[in-house]
Amino acid sequence: MGKSSPSRAFQFFSHHPKSVRVLSKIIRPLNRLADFREWPVSMITNDFSKEGKLQALRKGPYGRCVYHCDNNVVDQQQTIIEFENGVTPELTMHGHCALEGRTLRIDGTKGTLIGSFMDYGEELLFTESQTGEKRYLVELERRTEAHGGGDWRLTEEFLNSLQPGFKEIPLTDARSSLESHLMAFAAEKSRIEKRVINIKELNALV
Repeated sequence: MGKSSPSRAFQFFSHHPKSVRVLSKIIRPLNRLADFREWPVSMITNDFSKEGKLQALRKGPYGRCVYHCDNNVVDQQQTIIEFENGVTPELTMHGHCALEGRTLRIDGTKGTLIGSFMDYGEELLFTESQTGEKRYLVELERRTEAHGGGDWRLTEEFLNSLQPGFKEIPLTDARSSLESHLMAFAAEKSRIEKRVINIKELNALV
């Protein structure tokens, strides 16, 4: 019999809150699940009691049926971008997955870098092309912060850059951040208009 996936374990805990509270007295890490206040719960209400959550779903926008409301967010999308140097990255997004998270694969002349950023942990694995040698560059336990702590780090870097005497080089400059947003706008324009978009079409936004 195979191992239970992290998502199945989480589903069990979600449907059996009383069991979680009992087990949390023995298994301390379960305390976080016994009184779960992270996303998406944190998005719908500040009242984390059972009654508060149910009330928020009954009266708030998050309790509506996705098939009978005005939410037009795509549930799956594939984007291919061609850079000036000929590199063609591909982004696949879909909302129907049993495993919450993101994966990354970069193939180069010296090897392949595979990243896995899931709800049960994060890792970066590099495999050399010639020798087949594998090296884990990053191995992290599950992080509960938004986007694995990325949101806080970006905010912290921005606020630090505004301080007098700040001399460190920011993670990204303003121009790079703007270009990444333009790429997202171009991808959305391509999806809606069903055609290839040249980024120069959006230069007016710069």
